[in-house]
Amino acid sequence: KWTEQEDELLREAVQRYGPHKWSLIATHVPNRTPMQCSARWVGALNPSVLKGRWTSAEDAALTETVSRYLNAVDSQGNPQPIPWNKVSKQIPQRTGAQCQARWTEALDPRIKKGKWSPSEDTILKEGVKIYGRCWIRIAEMIQGRTQVTE
Repeated sequence: KWTEQEDELLREAVQRYGPHKWSLIATHVPNRTPMQCSARWVGALNPSVLKGRWTSAEDAALTETVSRYLNAVDSQGNPQPIPWNKVSKQIPQRTGAQCQARWTEALDPRIKKGKWSPSEDTILKEGVKIYGRCWIRIAEMIQGRTQVTE
């Protein structure tokens, strides 16, 4: 857990060096790695990154942008991963991680929503026996459901 003092040191270092020199920034935040500093800045402190609910305009922009990458393949015909950081450039004030989470947990049309089938209930119960409350693992067992599916 980050303290208010660490957050303030991080803010000061980012203001001084900019939001990309994480190795240098981390030298000003004791006992924190460059990766920890970057994650804290992007995920919690950066005032230019929106947090919270997505607007319908953001959802529409994300859907349109992702659709350009959905069927991308390399020269051998292998599917290419969606470049979430490129996608986020089209959604102001959202990060690549936010875009990926919004798509995979809410907007992807392959996600099943609504009432669960009896077979899904059975798989869910089995998943809880195997994985406890690790919902990401359990969701992988049920085709079309995510860890946050309603």
